[in-house]
Amino acid sequence: MRGIERGRKMLDEIAGELDGHDGSVLQYVRLRAGLTERERAAARASRLERRGAANDALAALKRGDVIAIPHGRRNGVAVVLEPAHDDEDPRPLVLTEHRWAGRISSADYSGGAEPLGSIALPKRVEHRQPKVRRDVASALRSALDEGRVRRPQPGKRRTDGRHGDADADLERLRREIREHPVHHAPNREELARTGERYLRIERDNAQLQKKVAAATNSLARTFDRILALLAERGYVEDSAELGMKVTQDGMLLARIYSESDLLVAECLRRGLWAGLKPAELAAVASAVLYESRGDTVSATGEAPTAALRGALAETHRALARLRRDEQQHHLSPTREIDEGFVAAVYRWATTGDLAASLEAAGDTGTALPAGDFVRWCRQVVDLLDQIHKAAPDAEVRSAAKAAVGDVRRGVVAVDGT
Repeated sequence: MRGIERGRKMLDEIAGELDGHDGSVLQYVRLRAGLTERERAAARASRLERRGAANDALAALKRGDVIAIPHGRRNGVAVVLEPAHDDEDPRPLVLTEHRWAGRISSADYSGGAEPLGSIALPKRVEHRQPKVRRDVASALRSALDEGRVRRPQPGKRRTDGRHGDADADLERLRREIREHPVHHAPNREELARTGERYLRIERDNAQLQKKVAAATNSLARTFDRILALLAERGYVEDSAELGMKVTQDGMLLARIYSESDLLVAECLRRGLWAGLKPAELAAVASAVLYESRGDTVSATGEAPTAALRGALAETHRALARLRRDEQQHHLSPTREIDEGFVAAVYRWATTGDLAASLEAAGDTGTALPAGDFVRWCRQVVDLLDQIHKAAPDAEVRSAAKAAVGDVRRGVVAVDGT
C-alpha cells in the first residue's frame, strides 16, 4: 500500500509540472504511446501472417517443383527433392543450383510466389553423393537457361489487404498526433519525456494494485475456507441475527496461540488429554510444538507411560481426521506431530535432571544442545499455560498448572520468568 501511495504522489507531482492529469500534454503522450503499441502489434501480426503463408507454401510443394529461395545463405533457385512431412513445421528437402542440398523452413522461404515450374527427377536421388548433386544442379540450370522454368523476378512482397483496417487506424493515430497542439510546441520532446515518465509510473502503480488485489482476494478465499472448516467442526455457527457467531468451543480455540491451535483445541474439547499427569501432559503438548532440525521428523521412541502412549495415539488419530478435513477445504494441512522432545521433557518434568533429559532426547535420535532444550521447554510452558486457562476439564487445567511449575525450573526458569 505504501508503494501505491508513493506512486500516486509522484504522479501528482509530474502532473503538476505539466498541465494536470487530464491535460493536453498527457493526452498527446498517450496518443504517441497508443501509436507505438499499434505499430508493434501490426508488425507482430505481419510476421505471423508471413510465417503462416510460408508454411502453407512449403507444405504444398511437390517433388520436382522449382522454387526461389529469396534470402539467406542458400538464396537462389532450388528444386524440391522430397516434400515436407509435417504440416505444422514443413521442411522439404531441396537442392539448389549451387549444389547445396538440405531442408529449408519458413525462415528461408517467403512463400510469396508460386513455384517457378518443375523438372523431372530420377526415381531415386542420392543427394549425399556429389556426382548426383552435380547432375541435378546441372539439369536445373539447363531448365532455367532453356526457359522451361521461369527465372525469379525481383519485386515487392505481395499483400492481400487484410490489414486495411489496422492501417487505417494507424493513419488516423498519426494524423491526430500531427494535428495535436503539443506536437508543434518548441519543447515537445522534453514534455513528451516527462509525460512518458508519468505513464511508466502509472503502469507500475496499476500492476502493483493488481498484485495487492490478487493477494487480498487470496486471503479472503482462505478466510472463507477456514470459516467453513470451523463451522463444520462447531467452532462457529451461522446466526440469522448476528451472522457467524463464535460458539463455546470457539472461545476455547481463541485462547490457544499455537501453529497447531486447532489440533490442541480438538484434543482438549474431546478429552483426549484427560487423566494425564502433569509430566505426561507436558510431554504430549511438546509433540504438537516440537520441530526436529532438518526436514525429517525424529524417530519415535517408546513413550515412558501407558497413559502417555495412549494420549499420543489419540492425538495422531485426531490429527489425521483434521488433515483430511483441511484437504477437503483446500487448506494447508496442520503439520505432523513430532515426538522427538517427548522423552526429554517428561524426564525433565519428573526429575529436573538436565543431563538425564538431554540423554533422553538423544535416545530418540535427536542430538539436542542445552540451549535448544531450554528454548523448547519454554515453548512447552507457554502452551501449558494456555491449556491451563482454556481447557474445559478442571482436571486438565490443574494438571497443566502443575506441569508449568515442573517444567519451569532450573535452567529453564533462569531469565525465563
